Amino acid sequence: MRELCRRLAGFSAPPVVVRHSLGCLVWLHAVARGLVPEGAVARVLLVAPPSASFVAGHPEIAGFAPPGPVAGQVVGARIVASDADPCCPEGAVVAYGRPLGIATDVVAGAGHLSLDDGYGAWPSVLAWCLAADPATAGFE
Repeated sequence: MRELCRRLAGFSAPPVVVRHSLGCLVWLHAVARGLVPEGAVARVLLVAPPSASFVAGHPEIAGFAPPGPVAGQVVGARIVASDADPCCPEGAVVAYGRPLGIATDVVAGAGHLSLDDGYGAWPSVLAWCLAADPATAGFE
C-alpha cells in the first residue's frame, strides 16, 4: 500500500488506475484506510477481484481478505470479471458489484482474465482508459 500511495502522489493529474486480482484488494484496503484522497484518481477499473471465500481458503494470501464496504470505494470505479473465475466462485456481481454499488461487466467463460486465460494486451480496457465517457465502453 505504501508503494501504491507513493505512485499516486507522483502524478500531476489524476490517473486512471487498473488493478487485477489481489491488486484489487490492495486498492480496496487503501481506500478503506483513507489512503486514497478524494479526487486522487480519475477512475478505477478492478479486474477479476478474488472473493473473500477464495482468499480465506489460501493462508498465504489471507491477509488480503477484502475489507467491508466503505463509503467512497465506488466513486469512479468499475469492475470487469468473468462468470467462470475460479478465484471468485460467487461471481463478482454478488461478491463486489452489488454490495459496493459498482457497475460490473461480466465476460463469459474468461477464467481469471489472466495471461493463462488468453488475456494480455486488451484493446477494450485501453479504450476504457482513454475514453472521454467511460460509461460507453464495454469489455470483450
